[in-house]
Amino acid sequence: MSKAESVEILYDARTDVDQWAQRHAEGEVPDRYPYGLDRVANYGVDVVARRSPDPLEGIPGRLERRLSHSWRHGSTFARGGPLLSWDERAGIPAVLTTRRPVITGAIWVNDDPYRLAAFALPKAAAVWACSTAQLPALRGIGVANPVYVPMGIDADFFTPQPQTTGASVLGVGNDKHRDHATFCAAVNRLAPSLGAHVELATRLDVGDPGRVDVIPHLSHADLRDRYRAARVVALALHPNVHVSGVTALLEAMACARPVVITDNPGIREYIEDGVTGFLVPAGDVDAMTAAIEKLLRDPAMGDEMGLRARKTVEARFTTEIQASALAELIRTAS
Repeated sequence: MSKAESVEILYDARTDVDQWAQRHAEGEVPDRYPYGLDRVANYGVDVVARRSPDPLEGIPGRLERRLSHSWRHGSTFARGGPLLSWDERAGIPAVLTTRRPVITGAIWVNDDPYRLAAFALPKAAAVWACSTAQLPALRGIGVANPVYVPMGIDADFFTPQPQTTGASVLGVGNDKHRDHATFCAAVNRLAPSLGAHVELATRLDVGDPGRVDVIPHLSHADLRDRYRAARVVALALHPNVHVSGVTALLEAMACARPVVITDNPGIREYIEDGVTGFLVPAGDVDAMTAAIEKLLRDPAMGDEMGLRARKTVEARFTTEIQASALAELIRTAS
C-alpha cells in the first residue's frame, strides 16, 4: 500500500462519526473518531471515515436480506483501497460484499448471533483481537494468522486530577458480561464504618442494588470525573474471553485509580495483580469485597497503584500505540 492510498474506516450504521468528531472538538468525548482509529493517519496512512449502510443484526435470514438489498445492489464499496473496521458489525458485511482488502477487529466471535463469522472472517485480509485468549477461537473458524492488538484509550482525555468528593467505589458497564449482582453484593457487605458511597453507572437492570446509587447515563466527560473522584473502581464480570470491561479498566487506570476486576482470560495482559490493581475470581463476592475494602482502608496504597496504572497506560495502552500497530497491520495485509 502506498502512502497516497486512503484507508476507509468503516463504522456500523449506529455510529455517527461526524457527530462524534464535533463532540470531540467540544471536549465531550475522547479521540476524534471512535476507538481512536483516526490516529492511524499519524503513521503514513491516509484515512477517511464512513458509516456502513447497515448494521449486522445477527439474524441470518434478516441479515441476508439486508446484505442483498443494501450492499450487493449499488454498493459504494466496490472499488478502492483497504477497508478498516473496528469489529464484525461492519467487517463481516464488508468482507461479504467487496473484493477490497478488509482489515477487521473481532470481538464477538464466541457469541451465537455472529454465526457468519466462520464464513466471512477467514476471507478478510487481516483479523485482529484485543485479547490473546480469542486467537485460538479465530484459528478454529479458519482465520489463518489472527493478530493480537492491545486495546488503547485516549490518555489525553482520561487524565488524573486531584481527588474531589465523590463515590468511594465506582462500578461501570452496560454489556451483557457485566456481573453487577456480584458488584452490588460485594459493596453492600462493606463495613458501615468505612462510610463507602457507592455508585454504579449502568443502563442494565440490577434488581435491588441495596446501598448502591445506580446512574443510568453518564457522558464521557462526566464518567471521567467519576473515575477521578473514586477511591476504587470495581468491575465485576461474567466469564468471557474478549476482555469485557477492558475499556473501563483502561479509562480508570489512565485516571490513576486502582481497579478491582474479575480475572478473565486475557485480562492479565492489561493489569498486574497487586501492582496496578487487584484481580478476583469470577462470581467471588468475598474476594471482591476483601479487595475493595483493602483499598478503602489504605488510600495511600490505592494512590500508588493508580500512579503505576497510569504509567502502564502511557507506555502500552493508548490509542496512539494501538493506531501504530493497526497501521503496520494495514501495510502488511494490503
